[in-house]
Amino acid sequence: MDTATAPTEDDARQMVERFVRRFDESYRLLACHAALPLILTPELVHNLRNTFLRGQVPWVAEVDLLLSELCRPVGYEQYAMDAAVRAYLINDLQARVGERRLQDVARLLIRYIHHLSRARSIFSDPELQAQQLAAMVCLDDQREEAVHTLVEALQKNLEAIADSPTATGTRAELTRLTRLAQTLAPQMGAYPELVTYADLIRRMLADPARTLTEEPSQVQTPVTLLGQTMPAPGVLLPPESRDSPDDHVTPTRPGLALPPLYGRATELALLQQFCLEPVNHYVVLYGAPQSGKTSLLRHLEAALQQFAQVDVCRLDVQAIHGATAEQVFAYLATQISQSLPAGVEAAGVEEGTTFLSFLIEALDRDDINRFVLMLDEWGALPVATREKLAHTVRSIFAMRNEVPVLAKLQVIVSGGIELYDLGRSEASPPFNICEEVYLGDLSESEAVALMWEDLGSLELPEKLVDDLAYATYDRVGGHPYLTRRIAELVVQATPPGEPLAANALATALGEIERDDPLLGRIIDDLRAYQLEDAARRLLRSMATASSDPSQPGSAGGPPASGAKAGGPPALPGESENVVDRPLSAPPPFTRLDDDMARLELIGLARPAGETWAPRNAWLAKVFGQLLDVASPTVVAPLDAGATTATPLPAWVPQLIHIPAGSFLMGSSDADSMALHNEKPQHTLTLPDYWIGAMPVTNAQFQPFVQGDGYTNRTYWTMAGWAWRTEKKISQPAYWNDLRWNGAQHPVVGVNWFEAVAYCRWLSAQTGHEFRLPSEAEWEKAARGPDGRIWPWGNTWERGRCNSKEAGLNQTTPVDQYPTGASPYGVLDMVGNVWEWCATQYGKWYPYQWKDEWQAAYLGTDWSRVLRGGSWNHEQKFVRVSYREFYFPGSRYNSNGLRVASHSPLPGSES
Repeated sequence: MDTATAPTEDDARQMVERFVRRFDESYRLLACHAALPLILTPELVHNLRNTFLRGQVPWVAEVDLLLSELCRPVGYEQYAMDAAVRAYLINDLQARVGERRLQDVARLLIRYIHHLSRARSIFSDPELQAQQLAAMVCLDDQREEAVHTLVEALQKNLEAIADSPTATGTRAELTRLTRLAQTLAPQMGAYPELVTYADLIRRMLADPARTLTEEPSQVQTPVTLLGQTMPAPGVLLPPESRDSPDDHVTPTRPGLALPPLYGRATELALLQQFCLEPVNHYVVLYGAPQSGKTSLLRHLEAALQQFAQVDVCRLDVQAIHGATAEQVFAYLATQISQSLPAGVEAAGVEEGTTFLSFLIEALDRDDINRFVLMLDEWGALPVATREKLAHTVRSIFAMRNEVPVLAKLQVIVSGGIELYDLGRSEASPPFNICEEVYLGDLSESEAVALMWEDLGSLELPEKLVDDLAYATYDRVGGHPYLTRRIAELVVQATPPGEPLAANALATALGEIERDDPLLGRIIDDLRAYQLEDAARRLLRSMATASSDPSQPGSAGGPPASGAKAGGPPALPGESENVVDRPLSAPPPFTRLDDDMARLELIGLARPAGETWAPRNAWLAKVFGQLLDVASPTVVAPLDAGATTATPLPAWVPQLIHIPAGSFLMGSSDADSMALHNEKPQHTLTLPDYWIGAMPVTNAQFQPFVQGDGYTNRTYWTMAGWAWRTEKKISQPAYWNDLRWNGAQHPVVGVNWFEAVAYCRWLSAQTGHEFRLPSEAEWEKAARGPDGRIWPWGNTWERGRCNSKEAGLNQTTPVDQYPTGASPYGVLDMVGNVWEWCATQYGKWYPYQWKDEWQAAYLGTDWSRVLRGGSWNHEQKFVRVSYREFYFPGSRYNSNGLRVASHSPLPGSES
């Protein structure tokens, strides 16, 4: 979190008090014990509660803490507290239970780290080291060792910078170390010189010009820490700026007024490093159209203008669109002469040799230290012109050792597919001599922040903006241009003070689809580079990217036959019926696949793990229509007027209709086993829906495993795919265990991520939308409308379900207990296996019904609800009102799933 928005000590106190008021005073103790680790995991929080607070704090507090505002997710099943919250809670722990308890917690953390270091862990080595240092600084006998470790790490990296200013990764490591020192500062009070030194390094990394201006003597002065002579922070400056700070790096020009640069901070820092440090390579900045290249260069220009020893010339090559090589060299010389100090003449420059001579003469002056030339929109030049200019750029690079003044020059070329093609051509390609910086899409949080920024003028309720932002991300991913364009259209269509239209997103997307230069640019590139067939190959393999069954070309929708009226011109189609073609495998990801790499650079494709995928769902839909690519189906829907149903494959789950109407949800005081989170009992009305007659069996799950279920990115949520990739998962946890893999037994060892992916896969194979039931839908299907405690009534009866009382200690076939059916005839609703629901944990009663199968709702990695109990749980836990939840990555031999749907399944009795 940026220091500008990080919680203050008072903010931290208020956050903790809100947390305690929401739950219970005992929760404060758990939060205090959990504050010491820098990164929390469910396992670690459980160990802390179990070791120090057993009997004092309920187990549910573990999840409540991790999902509260005190913590934020920082990785898969990893959470962290902000520094101010952490410091406040550590002080509170010492005040309440004493210094001895803090040291006991530290020793437990060290043992936990030792355990992780010996086994495969979700922590990286630097994270384990940081965790250990956080514990060691709390122990009197280990604090000095921890401080020595931190000092040595700082010294090592600063010396590496001094010896090799372009050493990759060193600055990032220094940033990590200085943040760690800042976080541990309260426990390192006996070493104020270290804290001050680390803070100076941190500020030098973030803003060298300002730091050098405010503290010139400190920047140039070495420091002695624990007997070690530490390098002066000035080693972080470019070599030519280290000796005389008064002559260098002084702000002399006002910065440009620019909007925030979302999602490009890393690239901006990298480009600035290339511009300030010795020139070893030139830079190619590339990406798809409208990915933010120009905005990034503008921010870079503004950042470099803070350095007096750097002169900058940023040129938009579109100003000379279509120019010949002679015109380009003359134009460049004129613009460069105007950007440099007076006295540089640009007359007579018409070719590469005279341009090179001009540069040598211009740079051979003492008042020029570094000159950065940015050539934005390289693609505006004709191919022949680009090739001649590329030859000249390479000549400059080749001569820099012979002509030292050329080492003052840094060149940044910005573009897209034309840079890729240049690198594959016979022209002297910049890729041979350049660092490549590729701009992908924004992350979810960055895209949401961008939407918030652009919608700020409307003064809408926070939840409304959040819903729109996440829905936008669901459709267009982190596409910078589309995100901003949608926000612009929403603002234009919403008068000040007026409510947001319910169809605001759909309206904006429709307007973009009807007439937007981005789509026209992609269409032109598809034709120019003859990529239509490659696009069909990409889109056909991922044709289910859009989950809206009402949209043409989406799963379950009618096949598209061309573009919408008034929309972009349709591209040539194929003569065969693409709807009948089998779902093709996604193209394997490799940069050597020229067609897919070109599709990426015109804005249609992106890497997705081990395969290529469409850049986002909306573009897949639009270009699926233009290219006549529609979702293939395995199970054909009934035609209008048909008298017979298409037989369903055995692996398609049967569905049972649950009629619309109200039912009693939750538990009343008459149920002596009811817990507080089951109350109050209340009436809830649901529309009609269909639910699986039984849990999904091993036989039904097998095609998902043997097909592309675990390899096709489209079926998975973002967090789910990250989990599957990291863990290298290719089947359920107990898939090869004979005890659990009977064909008619429920599949077990699947987590929530796998359950969602299975439903999406099943939808793609059948052309019918399957999903997980919501918690409310599950409960109504299990108990009927009258609020009964078990599916058969209010009295416990052994022999009606596979619970712990049955004594079987494993699963049973899903049709083994017909007398335990619910009032609607649904089997195995209690016992046998816990069943994942779509619902996030933390939904309080009275239950508010909503559509929980939206991508934004599914996109988080929050805990999810399970219902029904299992073979390993007694009667209390197999009541239909009992609510359980696990983290979405949990895989146990008691967890399974059941599908649901909004509509009946054609070809079945549903």
